[in-house]
Amino acid sequence: MDEIRLTIAPVLLGEGLRLFDGSQKDKRWNLKNVIAYKNGFVELSYAALAA
Repeated sequence: MDEIRLTIAPVLLGEGLRLFDGSQKDKRWNLKNVIAYKNGFVELSYAALAA
């Protein structure tokens, strides 16, 4: 199973950077879990939906 884990830090970086360059085939993702840490970070876990 494909999985993505993103950690979000509460820092303003202007316009930011693209996480993916768009060259990969589109997938649909389901949010599975969210963990909030005391330092302000948030971890998001996603699992790919079956095609």
